[in-house]
Amino acid sequence: MNKLLNKLLKMLLMMSLVWLSICPLAFAQQSKQQEAQQLIDTVDEKDYVGNVYGFVRDAVTGGPLKDAEVVLITEPLKKTTDVSGLATKTNKGWLVVPEEVHSSPLRGTTNEEGHFLINSVPTPFPSKNYTIIARVPEYDWQIIDQVPVLPGSLMALEVTFSLSKNGGQAVVFAKGDAEAPFRYRHEKSYEVGKLDTSAQLMAQQLYLTSGTLAAGVYATREGLVGGTTANGHVIQQRDWFAALPSRKALASNWSYSSQVRISYNGRSVTVPVWDVGPHNSKDDYWNPSSVREMWKDLPQFMPEAQAAFYNGYNGGKDQYGGRVQNPAGIDIADGAFWDGLGMTNNDWVTVEYLFASAGTTNVFESDIKRVFPGTTFDSGTYWENLNWGEWELRSQRVRLYGYLTTFVYHATLKSNKRIRYYAYQDPYSLAFVGWYYCGD
Repeated sequence: MNKLLNKLLKMLLMMSLVWLSICPLAFAQQSKQQEAQQLIDTVDEKDYVGNVYGFVRDAVTGGPLKDAEVVLITEPLKKTTDVSGLATKTNKGWLVVPEEVHSSPLRGTTNEEGHFLINSVPTPFPSKNYTIIARVPEYDWQIIDQVPVLPGSLMALEVTFSLSKNGGQAVVFAKGDAEAPFRYRHEKSYEVGKLDTSAQLMAQQLYLTSGTLAAGVYATREGLVGGTTANGHVIQQRDWFAALPSRKALASNWSYSSQVRISYNGRSVTVPVWDVGPHNSKDDYWNPSSVREMWKDLPQFMPEAQAAFYNGYNGGKDQYGGRVQNPAGIDIADGAFWDGLGMTNNDWVTVEYLFASAGTTNVFESDIKRVFPGTTFDSGTYWENLNWGEWELRSQRVRLYGYLTTFVYHATLKSNKRIRYYAYQDPYSLAFVGWYYCGD
């Protein structure tokens, strides 16, 4: 018994010594990670934008209604006892529709398939309420009064209007009505299956060997081409970016100051973070609890949606009160999803949070090539191996294949400057996106 007790005491002593040696390094690493996150070219939360999209159909036939108009207004409907003038008869009594319905710029028209999309909807963080009106000649209006619109494409509001003829009154829904015909995109359910631990094991190895913040998380595909991300980026066909469920990681449009490296089945892509979601906008799960904005009782690297989906955490709901239908901790734009990673369905991936990792950059790094002061390269040189050096740079910004790039057309090595040059390539060219100045 004494021998066993002595062994346990020795083990505890060794663990204490290891912790004492690691602890200062861990705190130093955490400090550097917080500093790295402060370098992100962020978006003012008052300037976030979202989307409202969906379908308008005939309530009897179920067929699509072409040229139906959908209008967003900020003011709520108002009850009235005066049935003359501007009053409208509805299933909830006589109501006044604000005059804003005639002047609001936030409106869309359905196509032949009955679909509509209204993008660039102002959604100051965390959300903004709108009244949504669908109307078409000879049909009764349908209205959803004061429903929150969330920032970004991933958490866009999806609405299905079913319009009737000759009802003699508008049909109004409040946001709390069980039959209200809307949901948010991230509330879709998928066949997920059991938790895949291979992505988590790869992430743990990265974290332990290099200090890179990494996690194995479930990934979904962004979609909604033509919609706007929270930072105002208009989504293109086969676009390249990612969404994370925290405003802390969101970079401004065309900024590469916040990036993640995503790995899947032996393939990797590095993409900027241009949208917020899925499920949450305050879940910086890659951070330790001491700095995590919300859900501080969850382990680091555990997305709230994953805990809610598998363990019923927070009653199985997200921060907005919606039911979590999938465990996603990242969303990937179509081009990076299909072309870059070769993914065909939602799946588990390994994510490196480059914007938050001390000692890492937000771009792929190549091998270092030693050159001498005074060496000059022109625009015809492919600078794959010239990451570190002291350079005098002149550049011009151009838009190429829809991507804003920085094309450096002259670089001279200097002895008094230290500049790290990005080796990031956009998907369609060898043009690079810029450089990062590290100081004298």
